[in-house]
Amino acid sequence: MMTVSDLLCFFMSFSVVLVILTFVLRVPHIITQQSAIVDEYYLKGFIKNVPLDYFFVFVYFLIGLFIIKLFKVHSESIKILIMAITTIVITSAFCFYFQSYPVSKSFFSRWFHKAGYRASIYDMFLLVFTYIIYRFLQEKLKKFK
Repeated sequence: MMTVSDLLCFFMSFSVVLVILTFVLRVPHIITQQSAIVDEYYLKGFIKNVPLDYFFVFVYFLIGLFIIKLFKVHSESIKILIMAITTIVITSAFCFYFQSYPVSKSFFSRWFHKAGYRASIYDMFLLVFTYIIYRFLQEKLKKFK
């Protein structure tokens, strides 16, 4: 069960990662080589899609945390690896699904047809860096409990 402190750590972590990786370093542009559709999602659709990203990343994050807890993992390196693999598997499954059908007007259909499995790599970076900052904040907060 996530506490309010955990939720705030997640929110702060993803906010930092989203701004730095997406808007400053333009990582999705570099990885996917699909600048137009990335800009459509993050700039043109900013009001709708950024909150949607918080939701999707949070769900991925919870799935990763569930697997970490299920296998009682203690090593931070293995936890990061689990977060990375979980993200790649989930996003790749969505990619496979959308690419199994002809491209439609849906954003995600167009996204996975254009970016392909490279979208999995971008998502992996989002989740891994969010998790690393999340754990850093949790450790800092432990000192004050």
